[in-house]
Amino acid sequence: MKSLYLGLIVSCLSPLSYAIDCSERDIPDEYYENIPDNDLTSKQAKEVSKLVDNITGKWKGTVTISECRGSVRISTASVRAEILKRNTKTYIKRSKMQFKGKNSSRTDDFLPIESVLDFQGNQNQFSIQTKMNIRNRSNRGGTYIHESIKKISHSKNSLKMNIEYYFNGQLSAEEKWNLTRD
Repeated sequence: MKSLYLGLIVSCLSPLSYAIDCSERDIPDEYYENIPDNDLTSKQAKEVSKLVDNITGKWKGTVTISECRGSVRISTASVRAEILKRNTKTYIKRSKMQFKGKNSSRTDDFLPIESVLDFQGNQNQFSIQTKMNIRNRSNRGGTYIHESIKKISHSKNSLKMNIEYYFNGQLSAEEKWNLTRD
């Protein structure tokens, strides 16, 4: 009986117990017929920009990255990030991640304002959901779609981001960021 309890405890605490199911979140075929546009009014875009201005600056914390390439690969890193305003419509994120045995740096478009689907809250506490689709043509005449869905929540000195990446409707990776002001 002790071994049963020990097995349950170990399995619950194991990083694999937090694994994502890569086949669980597929996009239905009819999705490809009509990719929705993000339609913020200019007033809404200004509101979002004011909200996001509150999270510019330096952050630190952890990121957990789950990749769906054959089997699920999960890695966790300590991270230092800086969110900067590039122009009136785009924010960028520069981050330095420290994984076991290796370091990684990257700069990416963190929040193009035109990608915002939904937002709510005020300057002290808010949540934003974005969706960005990139449709490309392949050399063989077909098309493929890269999609990212970001859910960002900010409260006082904490910032949480959940980012899902899809390729042709299949979940390919997920990032979970938990940050505090640096």
